[in-house]
Amino acid sequence: MENNILKDIIQFSKAVKGCKLSEEILTKDSDYIHRIETYFGTTRFQSMLLVAVFDVNSEGTKPSQADLAKYFKCNTIELFVYKKEMDTLVKRGIFDDRTGLFSFGRSERYAFHISERIRDAIIENKPYEQQVQKPLNAVELCKEIYGLVHKCASEGLKTPRLYRQVNHLLEGYKETPFVHYINGLHLSQPDRLCYIYLIADNLKGNLSSHLTSFSDCIFDNKRDQIFYEKAIYEESAPLIKNGFIKLNQETYFSNANVSLTEQSSKKLATFDIPIRLMLKEKDIPLINTTSIVRQKLFYNAATKTELDSITQSLRPLKYKQITKALQQEGFRTGLCTLFYGAPGTGKTEAVYQIAKTTARAIWKVDLSELKSMWFGESQKLVKALFKDYKELCAREKRTPIMLLNEADAILGKRNAQTTSKIDKTENAIQNIFLDCLEDFEGILFATTNLEESLDTAFERRFLFKLCFKRPSTATRAKIWQTKLRGLRQPTAMQLAEQYDLSGGEIENIVRKYKMARVLDPSIAFRNKLTELCESEKLQTKKERSAIGF
Repeated sequence: MENNILKDIIQFSKAVKGCKLSEEILTKDSDYIHRIETYFGTTRFQSMLLVAVFDVNSEGTKPSQADLAKYFKCNTIELFVYKKEMDTLVKRGIFDDRTGLFSFGRSERYAFHISERIRDAIIENKPYEQQVQKPLNAVELCKEIYGLVHKCASEGLKTPRLYRQVNHLLEGYKETPFVHYINGLHLSQPDRLCYIYLIADNLKGNLSSHLTSFSDCIFDNKRDQIFYEKAIYEESAPLIKNGFIKLNQETYFSNANVSLTEQSSKKLATFDIPIRLMLKEKDIPLINTTSIVRQKLFYNAATKTELDSITQSLRPLKYKQITKALQQEGFRTGLCTLFYGAPGTGKTEAVYQIAKTTARAIWKVDLSELKSMWFGESQKLVKALFKDYKELCAREKRTPIMLLNEADAILGKRNAQTTSKIDKTENAIQNIFLDCLEDFEGILFATTNLEESLDTAFERRFLFKLCFKRPSTATRAKIWQTKLRGLRQPTAMQLAEQYDLSGGEIENIVRKYKMARVLDPSIAFRNKLTELCESEKLQTKKERSAIGF
């Protein structure tokens, strides 16, 4: 059968070449032109452009925008009048959608190419069937962008070109929930592409992605690539700071691997994107409120008033209102509180009772675990501590409390003149702690016995600073009666006046008395209490070293 459509294209190409986009060719009435427009369902200019690209493609080349201007013998800028018509050919699949978009003032070359499906139909003189593309779901869209990244990398295309092609693809799906979510994150171009790439890589079975392998694909500027990798390696990149991805390997810069977090997995599941996590989230032992025994604590009036205020601030509804108000004003939302004072004055127990009242779990951190014989390892552990807490907050329904108990060594004054490696390590740990507290989001309590040697840099990091003083005589009497049921008020007052003990010391005495009664039920009540108080009083007079690690 005679190939009529190919003959029509050949004839029209002779008329189009060198036509200067004249009014004559744009309005010419001819049977063969009408057949071409009917076959493709195209406008006059679209038909001219299609024929021109087909003609140049037949010579084994893909014309750029400048090449097409030369083909028509017109100014390059004249083609911008028909940009929308060109975009239509791309969207309809007549032109390869990865090789054709009009550019303006761009240095990279744009190559136009008739799609293989259209070319075969023309050559074989088959009826043209418009390709109806099935809309991509979220998974398919991520994979499409993943393929686009690798195709552009293999062809050596410039980074701006890649960004524009990705943006063009996403623009067609901007009303879908997934793209609406991605756009709502307000990420930079490389961050957005990185996030989508890691999603697609995870879907392909790569639960951990090599950072450099990815960045090689999207950056044509080595300097930009290094700065981007550095931000991720140092965990200052928005994707890491906001909990979307995490750094898995912290050995060497060139070895860094990243993966999606549980936070991302939960969110992406709402778009039917099944993410598999590389490792189970770290099992952090929490002290739940059910395991905390409610106790009646006694403090002086000023301390009690401030404790009540802090407690009210951490009640779920008030806490949400406070954090929202702070965010709207551009303030940090982290609530860091320092309890300091003499040992046994109820600092730690106060945190437990606040947690009990506000129904918040406690993560009690053992700061001794931050000590390491290898220089530099402790600094990593400090960063990991705050990173783990952030992940904990993301998966807990209610923001938990991080408790740094007996944090004396961390909060003490730094020695700027030291030459000792140990002291330098201590200073480095404190500096990282200061940085982490600066950006902290959540609820943190620190307790310390230090009163005068607290580093001034830490004072600013704590929103609330509450001093726990030794109880007054009247308060000690109340503690005696609370701890030792049945103790008469005159006896309690006598003990309080005679022995200047803290609440913790009184509790120790009562516990030892209870044990003694079990061993010998016949012991004299007053004599035994006096003996235990005298023993405890002697211990309190001794010079004790600062509690730390």
